Amino acid sequence: MLGVFRIHGTENKPYMLKKKYERLNEGYCLIRKGSINALAKRSDFDNMYLNKGQFEIRFLEQSLHAIYDADGCASIEVAFSNTTDLPTTIIAGELFIRDKHGEELTHHPIYGLNNRIEDADFKIALPPKSEVVGHLFVGFSSSQPLRLNIDEHGLCDEKYDFELLLMDARHKKYSATIRQCRVFVDGDFLWKVKQQKGIPHKFRTH
Repeated sequence: MLGVFRIHGTENKPYMLKKKYERLNEGYCLIRKGSINALAKRSDFDNMYLNKGQFEIRFLEQSLHAIYDADGCASIEVAFSNTTDLPTTIIAGELFIRDKHGEELTHHPIYGLNNRIEDADFKIALPPKSEVVGHLFVGFSSSQPLRLNIDEHGLCDEKYDFELLLMDARHKKYSATIRQCRVFVDGDFLWKVKQQKGIPHKFRTH
């Protein structure tokens, strides 16, 4: 037997067993971490009770600029706000580009904020009650303009939906979506598009 309880629109967390039930003890409390359920620990309860604010993602522009071909990345300006009483450290994330029907066309791993170089120890740390604004750099490749219908000039008439998904050190996920966006491409990112159309391309990064 499986029981599902859906609780809507409340900040009265956490939820736990009021009394012992068969093999489940009084006070039993689970928390979702990534793709698994885990027993809530002291740090999780601290986060529930003390963390009364929120982590907010805002897109400050509606264009992704894929112009850093030497570094294999693109950028978009964003703002991250941590209005909680606890520090938040982002350790991973991806930008998804979808068409108007919601179909995923491309996805791009985050490389850093105001940093074009991929770093295996990537982190964006926000102290309590703080905000950071900057250019978010994400991975980009020469095959992606083909999937985005970019022409040989690096332009496209189509508009896309962007979704930014982030994960912090506690494996909590945050997301934000913006619609009617454009992608601009330049440099060696366009060589496959030009090759497909029989247009010669002179590499500048090789």
